[in-house]
Amino acid sequence: MIGAAVGSLGGPIGMVVGGAVGALTGGLAGKEVAESFDPTLETDYWREHYRNEPYVESQYDYDDYGPAYLLGAGQRDRHPSFEEAEKDMGEGWEQLKGQSRLPWEKARHAARAAWERRAPLSGPGGYNG
Repeated sequence: MIGAAVGSLGGPIGMVVGGAVGALTGGLAGKEVAESFDPTLETDYWREHYRNEPYVESQYDYDDYGPAYLLGAGQRDRHPSFEEAEKDMGEGWEQLKGQSRLPWEKARHAARAAWERRAPLSGPGGYNG
């Protein structure tokens, strides 16, 4: 469900990350969890704000960071800490990054920012922003 939603965003990022998020969050259960991750909201937010992040390097654009943002946001409900989520994300990044030019060492910062932006499920829509 989540993978399909992300895939519906279109383009290479949507297709690759949709499959990635779907695969990595396949263990998620329950309607509340699935509804708390809104890939469109994440994409819109990060597309507008990513350049303000301290880790962003000028030679990379949103298409490089986008898959990491969606991956991090999609893992928020599955793991109690970023460190635990990072293991899953880092192990699969090369297969999941699509056209992103970022190695995991750089992508992890974007994944963490998206993971941290999302609040626990108690908030409306599950988001801090």
